[in-house]
Amino acid sequence: MHNLPPDTSFLLHSRYTQTQQLITQLHAKTAQHPDAARQQLALALDWMLRAHYAQRDREDGPYPNHPLRVALHVLQQFGEQNPDVIMAALLHDTVEDQAEAIVALAAVSNPATTPQQQALSVLATQFGTRVAQLVGYLTNPDFSVLVKEAAANGRFVTRNTLYLDHIIHLYEQDSEAFLIKLADFWQNAGHLYRVTDGQRQENLRRKYGPVMTWIIDTLSQLDDPTHRLFAHKEDVVQAFTAVYQRDYHP
Repeated sequence: MHNLPPDTSFLLHSRYTQTQQLITQLHAKTAQHPDAARQQLALALDWMLRAHYAQRDREDGPYPNHPLRVALHVLQQFGEQNPDVIMAALLHDTVEDQAEAIVALAAVSNPATTPQQQALSVLATQFGTRVAQLVGYLTNPDFSVLVKEAAANGRFVTRNTLYLDHIIHLYEQDSEAFLIKLADFWQNAGHLYRVTDGQRQENLRRKYGPVMTWIIDTLSQLDDPTHRLFAHKEDVVQAFTAVYQRDYHP
C-alpha cells in the first residue's frame, strides 16, 4: 500500500521552491484554457505531484520538477495547447514509475491485471482515453525482459538498441506522443553535463548518443509540412546538434 500524501501541502517545504516556481509558470501558460480543461489539468498536476513526491531526479531535486519541465517545454517550445497532450506530459512517467501510486490515488484495484494496466485504466477513466493512450505509448517496455527473451531465442540485443527502437516506433506511431517524448528526451539527454558521476555520465552518453543522432538525421530530412514537428524541425535540429557536439561527439 502506497503511503501517499493526502494533498500537496508538502510543497510548502523549502526543498520544493523550484517546484512551486515551475507550477506558477504552468498555471500562467494554461490560464487561457476553458474552466473544464483547467480543472482537469489541475487534477493531473495534483496526481503527478503526489505520485512522484518521494522520488528524486538526477540532480537530487524533487522528481516532479522533471514532468513539469517536460509539460512547459511542450507548451513553450512547441506551442502545444491541447489539454490532453499537456496532461499526458505531466503524467508521462507515472505508469512506468508509479503505477501502484496511481491506482492508490483512485482507490481501485483489479488483481487480475498488472499494476501498469490498472494505472492506464485509471487514467482513461479519470482523464480520458486519449491521455491514457499517450501515456501508454510513452511508457517504456521492460527492456531487461526483452533482452532475456531475445537471448532465449538466439538473438543478441542490448538495452540501448531496444531504447532506440522504442523511440523510432514512437515517431512512426503517434506524432503527439513523440512530441512529448522529444521534450522528455531533451530534459534528460540535453543536460548530460549536469550528471556529476563519471561512469553514469558515460553510460548515459552511450544510451542517448545514438538516439540524438537519429533525431537530428530524421528531422533534418522531414519534408512533410503537415507533420506536427515540421514547423519546429529547424530549431530542434539546431539545438540537438549543438548539444551533441558539446556532450556526445566521439
